[in-house]
Amino acid sequence: MEKKETKATSSVGSNAEANQISKVNHISKNCSDESTQIQSSTSTHDASPAVHASASQIVGRIINGRYELLDLIGHGGMSDVYRARDLVLEEMGEKTPYVAIKLLQPSLHEYADATSLLIREARKTQRLSHDNIIRVFDYGFDEELCYLVMEWLDGQTLDNVIKSHRPNGLPYQQAMAILSQILSALIYAHKHGVIHADLKPGNIMLSRDGSIKIFDFGVSHSVSNSANPTCNNDSAPSDVSGYTPIYATPELLKGQAPSSDDDVFAFCCIAYELLSSRHPFGRKTIEQANREQWVISKPKHISRLKWRALRSGLEYTKSDRECSLNALQTELTKRRLPKSLAVLVMGAVFIGGGYVYSVQQKTIDALQTKVNQQAEHLSSLVNIFDMPADTFFASYSTMSEAFTMPKQAWLRQNQTAVVEHYERLVDQQLRSRESRYPNYYAIEKILTEAKQFYPDSHMLNTLTNTINQSLLRTLESLKNKLNQALEQGEFQSQGVNNIYQLLDDLKTLRHDYVFTPSLLAQQTFEQQLDKALLERNADSLADLIPAGETFFNHSEHQQSSLAGALALKQAILDLSDYKSNVSRESSPYFPITQLIWFIALN
Repeated sequence: MEKKETKATSSVGSNAEANQISKVNHISKNCSDESTQIQSSTSTHDASPAVHASASQIVGRIINGRYELLDLIGHGGMSDVYRARDLVLEEMGEKTPYVAIKLLQPSLHEYADATSLLIREARKTQRLSHDNIIRVFDYGFDEELCYLVMEWLDGQTLDNVIKSHRPNGLPYQQAMAILSQILSALIYAHKHGVIHADLKPGNIMLSRDGSIKIFDFGVSHSVSNSANPTCNNDSAPSDVSGYTPIYATPELLKGQAPSSDDDVFAFCCIAYELLSSRHPFGRKTIEQANREQWVISKPKHISRLKWRALRSGLEYTKSDRECSLNALQTELTKRRLPKSLAVLVMGAVFIGGGYVYSVQQKTIDALQTKVNQQAEHLSSLVNIFDMPADTFFASYSTMSEAFTMPKQAWLRQNQTAVVEHYERLVDQQLRSRESRYPNYYAIEKILTEAKQFYPDSHMLNTLTNTINQSLLRTLESLKNKLNQALEQGEFQSQGVNNIYQLLDDLKTLRHDYVFTPSLLAQQTFEQQLDKALLERNADSLADLIPAGETFFNHSEHQQSSLAGALALKQAILDLSDYKSNVSRESSPYFPITQLIWFIALN
């Protein structure tokens, strides 16, 4: 019997909640239930009193010092979903600083498989950057809580869409507006080696703007994909992996490993429900329907030719079943002319073409030339998709506006590989031995270029934050070393802590960096300068004066002291030269100006 649903509950789960989570290692595939809804319109949900009590204890808590839990909006077999406020976004002035946070239920914290399932969902979803796949911003642990942060969606799941269009379903064009987005997301995920494995209406959200988002990749599986070597296989077997039986293929029901065929079958079930408001097998598994010789009737909103394609995706036997999403996409979106109209059109083309050929041969030649140009242009568009990364970026800036959409498609198709390419360039800069420290300006240029293509990339944003933190730590370390050397009176231009080299390093890292000596450094300099002046020590003044002009020349008092020190140094040197010349019985010029300075400073 079908379970009564509300906006924040899922469509499967015949056992009581307490029995579902009593022991994670014995969760049945027949009660997989992670299709919680993530929507702002949710106000009620089918949760037990224990869940409400747990929610009341956790609402108001701030996760990871950033996400304030506001209210429980969804409840599944293993996780609860909360609406939360992102305090960082709020502080930045964002008008809607909301996110959805999935928390593993407290009773499952001790089970490693349950925790790994949530983390696996985060990692897989983060790897998929697509407009119709929910974005995962963050995940991790906060004390005893295992959490996953997702984008906030304002809408309703396809479960509710299907219910609201009973008993006749959606018109074909309205249904295809939804289905075409699902197809696009699944084709993209499969191309990147990820199978959802639990696709159903409750795991798909229709937003108010008409866009759809697929979520809950917790039980998804990675597949071998030689074309995508960057795909990590983190789908280790787990007792908590599951699926929803009424959307599962016979192969999945028999315990075989998930494959892309399973997503195709589930998609066809969803398409049938949208077009008819009925499950194709009366909410029975396909095995049960096959035993009962269930007959699937054609929804009235679909043509016979398109129904033939959709029906083939629901066959019991795998060899008879359509298992290609691309083939389904082609058949479901193909537009056909009625035969009579097609004959008339072809006849008109033939007659008109013959007339033009006989009367205006030049016009035909011009048209042929234009057709050839268009064909060449289309060939160029297609060739973009086969370009290696080096060739693509070398010609990117010279491509005309006509190539805008193909360029964007190429960038989306190759996002993982391109982002990893830029990460390698950053790593090369960090490891470079051409200078004492990494060239952070070059690194910033690399990251800026990468963000031009992928401004919302979580990996690039994380890498940028890491690089910025590294630069700040390096600057702070150099500043502390320089202050320490000045405070210890190391004003020479040589040695391990060469103050001029340290300042040069700071300026190299940040050209506009302004260094201000500490108060202790200023006091140390003034004490040594006064001592050198008192002792008339020209050697000490030779070290102190350049240091003073470089680091301690910010006030009139300091400038005056340095001017006096410079004059005294010169007076000492000139008098020393005069004495040396006198000893050689020469007739040296007496340095009267220097003598005046010498007497004045005495």
